[in-house]
Amino acid sequence: MSLTAIPMHLVGEVAFGCYDTNEMLYARQRVPRIPDHSLTVFDNGFFAAEILCGLTRQGENRHFLIPARADACWEVVAGSEDDAIVKMRVSPPASR
Repeated sequence: MSLTAIPMHLVGEVAFGCYDTNEMLYARQRVPRIPDHSLTVFDNGFFAAEILCGLTRQGENRHFLIPARADACWEVVAGSEDDAIVKMRVSPPASR
């Protein structure tokens, strides 16, 4: 997993580990290091409430983008079905 400044293609931080280690563990460690006023792009299907809620609750003006999964359920807040800002339900245990 890496934190990369897209306009400069500058890798700010990277984590390597065993192939059999879940990438969520590496992501959880990187969340506090994500800068304010940023957009984090995740791989398709990266729905981990603990990490995503932590990203938006820590810091200032931090957002994320994830390609939609076919089986995901959400409410469209703005935009169209093809390109939307959505609101998803998170269970209380997951949001803690």
